[in-house]
Order: sequence, then C-alpha cells, then structure tokens
Amino acid sequence: MPTWLTDILQIFANMLPLVGFMLLMRMLVKKDLELIYFVLGFILVSVLGLGMIPIVIMALVIAYLKYQMAEKEA
Repeated sequence: MPTWLTDILQIFANMLPLVGFMLLMRMLVKKDLELIYFVLGFILVSVLGLGMIPIVIMALVIAYLKYQMAEKEA
C-alpha cells in the first residue's frame, strides 16, 4: 500500500472520534442552556478532578432550583 494512501487513511481515522463526539452532542443538546450545563460538567470533571458523586449532587441542586423557579412562574 502506498505511503500517501496510508497517510490519508490515518487522517480520516484520527477524525472519527470527533465525528462521534459531535453526533453525540447533536442528540444531547437541544438548547444553548443545555450546552452550558454540559461544558460545566466537563470542566468540573477534567479541570477540577471531581468525582461523579459531587457532580451529581450539584446537578440535583441546580435541577431543584430550576424546578422551583419554574413553579413560581406558573
């Protein structure tokens, strides 16, 4: 197999995780606010190194506050 062909195939193989990630994001994120929550969770895990339990507790608090605010508006 020629070197130029294997180089092209390697480029496409390196792009596959990005394509999969973008397809996942299209399914998960319907509104801009949901993207903010996703990025916030990503930052909490990757930068701060928090575990899943503290993040779930924070998400529950945010969901409860959002629910209370929506209930007051109705």
